[in-house]
Amino acid sequence: MIKNIVLFIALFGIMLPVFPQDASEVVEKIDLKLRRDKRYLNLHYISYPEGGKIAEEFLSIPRTDEKEPFQMQAKDNIVYNIVFVREGIQIDSPMVLYVSQITDLAAGGESIFGETAGASKDTQLVVNFADMYNLRLNHPQIYFRFYKLIDKYLKDNPDSDPPTLLRITPDTEIKTSLGIASRDNTDYLNYMRANSFHWYPRPKIEKKGGGRKKVEPVVTSSYKIDAGFSTSSFSHEVMNFAMGGAGIELGFEDKVLNVLPFQGQSMTMGFRTLVSLSEKKEDIDQSIVIDARILGKLGFDLWSIAKNIPFLGLSGPKLNTGFGGGIDVNVTRPFGMPFMNFYVMVGAPEYADPARKFSIAGGKQEAYFNWNSMEGSMSFYWNTSDNFISRFRMDVGAGYYDVWRAEYAAGSKKPTTKKQVFANFYPMVQFHFNFAPDDKELFGTRIKLFDGSAKVISWLKLLELEGGHTFRIETQVLTPPIFHKARKWDNEGGATATVRYRYGF
Repeated sequence: MIKNIVLFIALFGIMLPVFPQDASEVVEKIDLKLRRDKRYLNLHYISYPEGGKIAEEFLSIPRTDEKEPFQMQAKDNIVYNIVFVREGIQIDSPMVLYVSQITDLAAGGESIFGETAGASKDTQLVVNFADMYNLRLNHPQIYFRFYKLIDKYLKDNPDSDPPTLLRITPDTEIKTSLGIASRDNTDYLNYMRANSFHWYPRPKIEKKGGGRKKVEPVVTSSYKIDAGFSTSSFSHEVMNFAMGGAGIELGFEDKVLNVLPFQGQSMTMGFRTLVSLSEKKEDIDQSIVIDARILGKLGFDLWSIAKNIPFLGLSGPKLNTGFGGGIDVNVTRPFGMPFMNFYVMVGAPEYADPARKFSIAGGKQEAYFNWNSMEGSMSFYWNTSDNFISRFRMDVGAGYYDVWRAEYAAGSKKPTTKKQVFANFYPMVQFHFNFAPDDKELFGTRIKLFDGSAKVISWLKLLELEGGHTFRIETQVLTPPIFHKARKWDNEGGATATVRYRYGF
């Protein structure tokens, strides 16, 4: 519910470093909301005490605003409700909110007419949210005693929900069409851990009562390998540094052009750095994260190799490429903006003796070249539930590339003419889906629409062996131009199917 979500945002907000006066204002607002809207918030409570004995920590509970310390009483007609919010998105464990005292005024009493008095109860807020917040900061032994009571109840009753203060009946048939998105980097990290061929730190997740609790980072191998037919990467713990880590890569793909692996006529080599702009690099889920790849490109006649490989159903490439360099950067929510992605590749023009030439009239030949390309986009993430089983991402942006045409006289390796025949920006949209039951990535797919063609990339985990060895089958399908007439440099499409091996991820 909307108010419940607002409460979660407020509760999470007070955990951030703020100035004291700002913290007091936030605490006051939360306290007011808890008192006014408690019937409309999905808060839970447990009753205390059960055996009639009061814990020593509760015999003198400090309170704020110059109020006297509160002392719990062990009386038959008095019970205390310890109210809390359960763990969920952005709340790793139950959070104690306040304590109410319920006094049964009629317990054991009779009216003046000799009949049993009516069920009259007096409810008082004896430890409010501001008091509880003060306990958490300055008297953790008392706050922790409240927390242990709640934790014990949840562990003793794993199959039933504790009583709730909610006094309306939610319509379980109504489902949100937008899903649930995390407020930190969780969705981004989930996606990159499943799909990136570079390693991302992976925390151990312990599920508890429908929520998620981060326990400690998973200890993995000292080195990580992602080996596929089109891209491969390697990193070792000696490449880690204070603010992140690094790795190297080798690939035969192009990020912008509508080509499949080995159709781009180039080989890329790269150095990747992962930087977390926080005091502790373990806080990668909260900080600004920069994933940057520095790339070098080498023109290479890959078609002479690829055309003889049976599991690569490729049509012959049309574009030539050459030496170049670029950078590919992903940034998590800079300055409160969406997740940002930038890619630039700049080439050094060289027209002599291209690998792919085509005959034209008069015994002449022509060739097409791509030297420069770029792509920028914003990413948006959401999930169907807070269990993060069905995960979605959408990239919205634009891409650019240029095309040059060179003409050659019969038998000549050097061009007689050369000119630019294309240089344009096109919108780019990409949809991603990942399926990860029990936080184990099983399947992923994405479809990219750019410059009139569609490219679909999918993977399925085939086998996971003890020790961190994983095998996937990966397919790529590219359509010929759908929304415009095919140009001389446009690819005719095709499909590939390969196996990918991952270790240490």
